Order: sequence, then structure tokens, then C-alpha cells
Amino acid sequence: MKNNSYVIAVKMSVFYFLISVAWVLFSDRALNAFVNNRNLFETINTFKGILYVVITTALLFGSLVHYLSES
Repeated sequence: MKNNSYVIAVKMSVFYFLISVAWVLFSDRALNAFVNNRNLFETINTFKGILYVVITTALLFGSLVHYLSES
């Protein structure tokens, strides 16, 4: 059982890492393509970062609740 927990933790961490890197790379490029005003870019980029934290926190919470309810 302990080994299974380790494997799940590694899989979830790798998945989170890949999604995070993709989000940072592609969302910044997309935002840069559509926004020319530097101040507006910085403001939207800040809210984009906060949105990412909120979404990933909710997903982490849901995953933990699901995993812990099974054990």
C-alpha cells in the first residue's frame, strides 16, 4: 500500500509539473499576442497567475479528498 501511495504521488506531481509548464509557456505567449499595452499585460498576467493558483488548489483538494476517501 505504501508503494502504491508513492507511485500515485509521483504521477500526480509529474502531471502537475507538465500542466504548469504548459500553462506558463502558452498562456504568456497567447497573452503577449493579444495585448500590446504593457500595464494591461502585467495586470492580466497577475490575474492569470491567481486564477491558475485557484484552479490548481481546487484540483489538488479534490484529488486528495478522492484519494484519502479510498484509503
